[in-house]
Parts: sequence; C-alpha cells; structure tokens
Amino acid sequence: GKYGEVYVIDWGVAKIVSGDIELATTGRVVMGQLVGTPAYMAPEQARGDNDSVNELSDVYALGAILYEILTLQPMFDADHVLAVLFQVVHDRPQRPALRAPDRKIPNELEEACMRALEKKPQERFQSAHEFADELELFLEGVKERERRLEMAIRALEEAAQVRAIYDEFREQYNETLAALDRERLRIESWAPTEKKETLWELQQAAEDLQVEIERRFGEAVRMYAQALVHLPQMAEARAALANLYWERFERAERAGNPANAAYFEGLVRQYNDGSYDSLLEGTAKLAIDTAPAGANVTLYRYQQVRRRLVEWQIADLGGTPIGPIDASHGSHVLEISYPGYRTAMVPTALGRGDEHVAHVALRPEQEVPDDFVFVAGGEYLSGHADAGRAQIKSVRDFAIMRCPVTVEEYLEFLNAHVDHDPAFARAHAPRVKHDDEPYLPTDDAGRFFLPETDPEGDVWDLAWPIVMVNHGDALAYAQWRGERDGRAFRIPTFEEWEKAARGVDGRVYPWGNHFDAAFCLMRESRRGRSTPAPVGTFPIDRSPYGMMDAAGNVAEWTSTEEHGSDGVMLLGGAAFNSIALACRLDFILTSPRQFTFVHYGFRLVLPLSSESAP
Repeated sequence: GKYGEVYVIDWGVAKIVSGDIELATTGRVVMGQLVGTPAYMAPEQARGDNDSVNELSDVYALGAILYEILTLQPMFDADHVLAVLFQVVHDRPQRPALRAPDRKIPNELEEACMRALEKKPQERFQSAHEFADELELFLEGVKERERRLEMAIRALEEAAQVRAIYDEFREQYNETLAALDRERLRIESWAPTEKKETLWELQQAAEDLQVEIERRFGEAVRMYAQALVHLPQMAEARAALANLYWERFERAERAGNPANAAYFEGLVRQYNDGSYDSLLEGTAKLAIDTAPAGANVTLYRYQQVRRRLVEWQIADLGGTPIGPIDASHGSHVLEISYPGYRTAMVPTALGRGDEHVAHVALRPEQEVPDDFVFVAGGEYLSGHADAGRAQIKSVRDFAIMRCPVTVEEYLEFLNAHVDHDPAFARAHAPRVKHDDEPYLPTDDAGRFFLPETDPEGDVWDLAWPIVMVNHGDALAYAQWRGERDGRAFRIPTFEEWEKAARGVDGRVYPWGNHFDAAFCLMRESRRGRSTPAPVGTFPIDRSPYGMMDAAGNVAEWTSTEEHGSDGVMLLGGAAFNSIALACRLDFILTSPRQFTFVHYGFRLVLPLSSESAP
C-alpha cells in the first residue's frame, strides 16, 4: 500500500498442526498428493510427505522468497514442474553471491538464506520467529559487528603468533651477536682466511636475522593494524601496537638514536590508552644516602653539546639522606662532597619510571692516592651500546689511576732494581717485541734513560704513557709500587676498567656517543707520524669519574683473561695508532700476555674495602 503496509493477496494452502483448532474441513490431503507452488516447496513437501509438513516447511518457503529477493532470480528454474521438484528434493541451491555476483549480497543475509533452505528441517531455523530475529539482527548491524569482531580477533591471534616469532628472532639475534663477539676475541685480525670461516658465518647469520626481525616486525604491525580495520577501537590491538612500538622506542633511546626514538615515541602516543603516560613523561624517583650522612650533593644532567655529553647543573640537593625526589629520566651525575673525604662523582642512569637509590660510601682523603680517581661500585651497562647487546654488570668500589703509568714512573721502577737486580730491570725494560733487546739505552751504571731521539727519530717525553710493555711487566710494576707505597695495587679487571672509562649509561666513548678524531689521540688526531702524547693532553677524553685517556693514547692491559683461552688477555681502550673503530669502548682488543707492541701500556687500580666509611 501507499503507506508501506503489506497486503497478502494469496494465502495459499494451510495445514492444521494444532489439535486446539477446530475448523470445518471439506476434505483431507493424502500421502503423495502435492499441494503448493513447486518453486517454494520444501523438500518434504515436494516429496509428497505431507505428514512431515509443518511450520519448518514455511521457514523453507520464506528462505526461497529471500533467495529471490537477494538474487532477483528463482532458486530453481526448469522447463517442467517435475524438473523443478527434482531440484528441490535433490539439489543444493547455488549460493546467492555466486548466483548474482554483481549484487554485492551481504554475507550475513546469504548465511541466513542458506540456513533456511537446508534440506533437513532440523537444520533450518526452528521457527519463523527465529528467522525473523536473525534478519532483525542484520538490520540492526549486530551481525556485521559480530563478523568484524570475529575477523578482528582472528587478526589479533595471527598478529600474536607473528609477534612471538619476532621475539624468537630477537633472542636468536642476541645469541648470535654474543657468539660473534666471542669469535672476534678469538680470531686475530691478521689470521688467515681459513681461520675466519666461522666468524664470517656468524656475521652473515646476524645480517640474515636482522632482515627476518624487521620482516616479522612489519608483519606484526600489519596484522595488528588489520584488527583495527575491523574494530578501530579494539583495545587489545591498540595495546599490542603500543607495546611493540614502545620496545622499539626504548631500544632507539638507549642506543642514542634520537631520530628513531622520536618516530617510535609518536607511534606509542598514537596508540597509548593511558598506560604509557608516566613513562612518556619520563619522570623517575631518586634517593641518595651516604656514609657518612650529611654529605652535600649537587645533581648534574648530561646534555648533548657540540657532539659530546657535558654536565649541566640541575640543583644543589643539600645534605644526605635525600629523597626520594622527582628527577627526569636519562644520564646524570652526582657530585658528593664531605669535609675530609674525597669528592665522589657518581654517574646515574635513570630509566623512565625508575625508582633508584644511590648508596655511596665516601672515602677519606688519605685512602685514595692523589693520582687516582674514586669509582663507586654498583651496576653499569657493559658491552655493545646497542640496546639488545648491552649487559648489566656489577663491580665493587675501587680507585683507578687518573692517567696511564708514564715513562717517568716506569723508569723509576726499572732503575730502582738496577743496583740489586739488573737482570730483573733488563727483563722488564720496554722492547718492540717480547724477544727483542730493550728499547731504551742505559748509561755506564746500567740505568735506563731517554735518548735525545730514538731510532725512528722520535723525541720521547717523560710524560708519555709507557709503551712496549707486556702483561708481566705491568704486574711487576704493580707489585713494586704496592710495596713502595704500602698499597695493594694491581692491574684492573676489564670490568673495572670499563666502568671507570664509560660510567653506567652504556655510552660508546668516555664523552658520549659521537666520535671525532679531535676528542682523543688516535691515528687521525694529528698530522704526520703517529706517536704518543703526554698523558691528559686531550681533555675531552675524560670519563664521568675523571679517568683520562680511555679512548686513545695507549691500549691498556687488564687482568681479565679471554674466555676459554690460555694466556690471552683483554686490553682496554685504543691508542695513538688506532683506527676510529677501536676507540669505541665496546670494542675489545686481545693479546697474548707475553706480547709487547708500541701501543701497549697500562694503569693501576686500588681495591677499596667493601665496608661503609665511618
């Protein structure tokens, strides 16, 4: 009708299915007699099984009508009525979307139609009301939302599987890099090619894993994004993306890559549901206590200035104990002073949301020699600055020489033995190679001295770091000076040397994460022939604790033996003749303990008691 009402023109045939209805009937349909319109008959009706005809047969007829509405074609079509009846009984109708592909038939309506047209009555909707409800759900969009939810959940599950594979590849990559580091330590750069096969295989494996990692990362992002295409506000997918991007943001920030960090921070903010608010703000909690209490603390933050990190004063915090106080995340250093005690520089790396407590036992002035710097024990980031490769290590309190042992200091050691043990002095004199004659000349009394020029024409300086000494020479000097000064001097472990050189924040160089040849003494720092320089000549080559010449001038023996080796020791730092790569504090040099080279030197360390100062 003109107002949208429906008129039923032909009521068709009816069957009494309830004994409560009393009607005057003029006859009875018997088994095998067909009643109805063939194109809309249910299979049981088309077979003449009239006792089985009931309201579910009407559901089938409604399904046939819906089929024709969807496709604009009858469900079955044939030239003869018997052919139509045969199709109704035996053939499954073609799905509407295939029958009329240009109609863009909604999947939900097609499913409802096909269910109503099931051959077996028990597999159809069990009432016209249930069928109507299904259509109402479609009209209200519930079915579409359920479909989107199902597809979103499926995409989320697939994304989680990819994320798990991504994490596995990350773990394999870290293990491969660790193996690669061990192999680099084992294989000398001058080793023949046949000995480098394993090294090259590990390098290739690491590169292949990097490709797989990025591929899985992109795949996980795509699948999470697909879930959001179906359900834009799906909390689980948004949280998973935020977590994935946060991991990359943290890694970029720790690796000192501000461009990547800014990119991933923006993505975290895009998908943040509030969980990352405090982490993005970057506030940490810092508490400080000292022994003795009452020490004055000044807080500095490291700021990037002209390609290096410099201390920028934030606040005078007053006397200890202090805090907890709010502090920005990042790299800081505490300057802690107390009358009669050595002022301590204590670097601190504060992560986003960290709650850090700095416990510092100050050292009386007389406990730390004047040419040593105090290094407070505790944890620090060791190894490769790359976030996935750095390791957390810990050392006890110690003091380390501000600069490497000088030529003047070493000559004093040698000449102290000339009178009573000249063979000892001669055995520990510098030499180009471990089985060469001593490099320095001696006077008539057998005392070592510096020539005006050496055989290469170089003019030595008493303030140069001593060079051309092996590991045994360094140990002998440590013992002699310890006996002379009444101190337990020794050669530093590699961990002690590393922490003293780089602080706690995993920086690549003593001054930060960027390199310039002007910052330290290496091959390209000066014109002409590369030679050592007086210790402390390059003020930028200074660690957070005040240790000088860590990235250049001379490579230094440590007491740490290479894992699995026999007498191959780790050295710290680079030298006047090193390439830029060797100046990185995560670059490790090794050498047999008996070797001497023109760039091998050392410095001493003084262990400090683990007990707190009074």
